[in-house]
Amino acid sequence: MKLFTLFQKFLIIFHICDYFATSYGLYSNIFIKTLLRDTHQNLAVDCIVSASYKHIPCGTMFTLVYSAYFIDDVNKLLSNKSCYSFLSRSFEIRKWRTWTDVYIFFTKNYHEMYTSFTTLSKDVVWNPRAYFFIIINHLREVEYSEVFNVLMNLNIFNVLLITKSEEGIFSAYIYHALEEGSCGRSLNKIEKINDCRNIHSIRMNYSYLDHKFRNCIISVAATEDMPNVIFQSKEVNKRPRKVEKGIEQYILDNIAEQENFTLQYINADSKHEFGVILSNSTITGLLGYLHNNTASIVIGGLMLIKNRVSLFDYIWGYDAASFCIFTPALREKNWKKVYQEFGVGTWLLICFSYLFVTVVITMSRRLLMGHEDKGRVILKIWGYLYGQTDMEMIKFKKMKKIVIFWIWFTFFLTSFYNSALYSLLSRNVEVNLKIDINSLSTLPWEPCISNAMRTFYKFTFNGTLPANTKADCQLTDNALDTVANNNKYYALEMDYSYHMRQTYYLDENGNPKLKVWKYASDLMLAMYTTRGFPLQNKFHRYATFHLESGLLQRQRAAIYHQYVTPNNHHKNTFKIFHLSDLRVHYAILIIGYTISFVCFIIEINRNYLRN
Repeated sequence: MKLFTLFQKFLIIFHICDYFATSYGLYSNIFIKTLLRDTHQNLAVDCIVSASYKHIPCGTMFTLVYSAYFIDDVNKLLSNKSCYSFLSRSFEIRKWRTWTDVYIFFTKNYHEMYTSFTTLSKDVVWNPRAYFFIIINHLREVEYSEVFNVLMNLNIFNVLLITKSEEGIFSAYIYHALEEGSCGRSLNKIEKINDCRNIHSIRMNYSYLDHKFRNCIISVAATEDMPNVIFQSKEVNKRPRKVEKGIEQYILDNIAEQENFTLQYINADSKHEFGVILSNSTITGLLGYLHNNTASIVIGGLMLIKNRVSLFDYIWGYDAASFCIFTPALREKNWKKVYQEFGVGTWLLICFSYLFVTVVITMSRRLLMGHEDKGRVILKIWGYLYGQTDMEMIKFKKMKKIVIFWIWFTFFLTSFYNSALYSLLSRNVEVNLKIDINSLSTLPWEPCISNAMRTFYKFTFNGTLPANTKADCQLTDNALDTVANNNKYYALEMDYSYHMRQTYYLDENGNPKLKVWKYASDLMLAMYTTRGFPLQNKFHRYATFHLESGLLQRQRAAIYHQYVTPNNHHKNTFKIFHLSDLRVHYAILIIGYTISFVCFIIEINRNYLRN
């Protein structure tokens, strides 16, 4: 019994010792791993904090983007200086509204880094020109180049990558993609930094990159849109003369010559839509060249709208346009101009003058001469309007002054009338229509609107235009041609599109076929670039300089002189008068002859019966 009791005590003591031994081994492993992780974490945090204190000025906004790493330590240490502002964001949050100068990203691995950057780079206030501290907890050596390729495609060049090697050793890296002709398109070198104190500067803009693009090739996607972009198209080849550069081509070519780099133009189809950003972040049209990194700049008369600037940078300030309604230019028929020489008030005054003179002369002659045929006197007074004088009326001395006054009045009246009538008949007079341009549904015409203008209207004025009733309205030229040759339709286009083809919309007498109503003005044109394009600020300064120095005005005048000024002038002489144009005058003459003939027959019958 005692032996059994001793054996039980031994087993209990053995199990207790074994438990402590096992626990000690487990805790030792956990401690070692935690120590390694804490060491890496401390080194990464110390690197960010020391570099920030040394190179980033007070007042800078930091944005901390993280999943679950290091955030408290970095925030706490940076807050000790009491001069930085902070925003904390997770990867899932979208639609940021605050601009930032420094980003600190904390990610687990390459996959999380790739997902977070491709997602958050679509935000409205994403700033690729900021400085980026990127901590990736687990990163294989073969993935280093993939990380920097992602950053390079997003135009992020101010970056410090902090990670630990597969052996758990702390490492920091920067990359070079602008040296030795790399031009931001390929990795030139990945440089390892063993001590963060060796970081000599931190840049939070791209001004230092201005000279890095010399001797580089910059791709420009363009669609022909005169006068902004002009290629050797059929439209230009109709005139066998020197092809002038479009406004936007002229700006870019001058910049390239000045800065010593080469432009490589990608001629997109003229039927290519300009493009917008859909609600699901899909990029359409010409902007797809930027989204796919096929081109760094797109040009071709793109308007500056809020939808596009949410994902792309832009160069603006060099030109503006007006959004116009184009309707048929309805002209008055010549025969209707017989009463348009004077206004309503003048015609009433003439009628009152005739009645006044008729009453005065008739009553005066009756008082002075007794009984007299009133109708005959009234017709004689009327005859002076047609140059038919009467010697009997002027022989009566007491009435002579009144008759002379009437003769001079009718002389000037008929002279002015004939001059005004000839002026009206020899020029184009448009019908003055009163329409409400703000209510397109009430216009007395059917819509013929190009696809580009429909898209622009939708994303600029947040409205939908009525559907076309004619199929051939997809392109700008087709829409304007349809309206010019058919009085049933109206179009919406930019004013410069009409001015470049203005000579096509004149009739045989040189009168315009289209009437222009301004819908909106001072709409800015823009050349769009990839987000973070390093030379965007420099290009913008050059563009505004071209405008303010008058270079663009001179180039525009050269374009208009070559493509708009007609080579074949209209005939100097042409038939403007037709017999039908004088129908009112002939109607009055025929009515007068008819009345005279009827009166003549009545007088003959009366004399016959009397005899």
